[in-house]
Amino acid sequence: PVFAAGNQAVELARRHVGHRSPGMVNALLRRLTQAIEARRVPWERLNPRQLRVSWDQACAFESDVLPEADPASDHVEHLAAATGERPRRYHSLVERFGPERAEALAWACQALPVTVLQRQVLRINSGVFQEQVRASCGEVAECTTDAAFLPPTVNVVALPLFREGRAYVQDMTAHAAASLLEPRPGERVLDLCAAPGGKSIVLAQQMNDRGEVIACDASPDRILQVHANVARLELTCIRTHLIRTSDASESDLAGEF
Repeated sequence: PVFAAGNQAVELARRHVGHRSPGMVNALLRRLTQAIEARRVPWERLNPRQLRVSWDQACAFESDVLPEADPASDHVEHLAAATGERPRRYHSLVERFGPERAEALAWACQALPVTVLQRQVLRINSGVFQEQVRASCGEVAECTTDAAFLPPTVNVVALPLFREGRAYVQDMTAHAAASLLEPRPGERVLDLCAAPGGKSIVLAQQMNDRGEVIACDASPDRILQVHANVARLELTCIRTHLIRTSDASESDLAGEF
């Protein structure tokens, strides 16, 4: 609801900025909400009275809420405001990539990324994984043999695959980085700054859950995240280790890796 979003914004201003910022944010948001002409209309590029809310929809206002588009400057001021970029950064994007690619990049940065659900390869085969993803998510899911790409609106933790420890969340870049190590069963691997445990999980699976992966982190709360993920996925070769900055010896980490 609009009032809830406004209250949250005012509270964030009070918590992080203080002084007169809560009153200013409250007044600004009140004026904006009162000026809304239509909450959803087809988005029109370079329209100063619209704020884009999805790829093809916008919120329309009674008066301009963005700078006027200026062809002489490739609309930089308008597009920087529309995409939420600082003008200086938007200028740098234009200089580096040209106006068309800079605009595409700026809009892409506003998009919510997909959630990548990775298969626990030791507990479920590819065919069953894909069947269960489609049964839970329908056509919105795109599957490969080992991963499913889901819209950010999907509540992943409620999916049976996730709850039962047959899948975990990890983006493709992090997954690929861990996979490059290619550890063999029986080896010993040290994962520093491991929370929430995704890379340690990839390594353990590559090792067929045989050997030892020591997942380290300096935060007790983040170590608990690793514990929870490892237990849910039923991996036994991952051991967590809390790094204490006051203890430089770290005798538990002695030996070869």
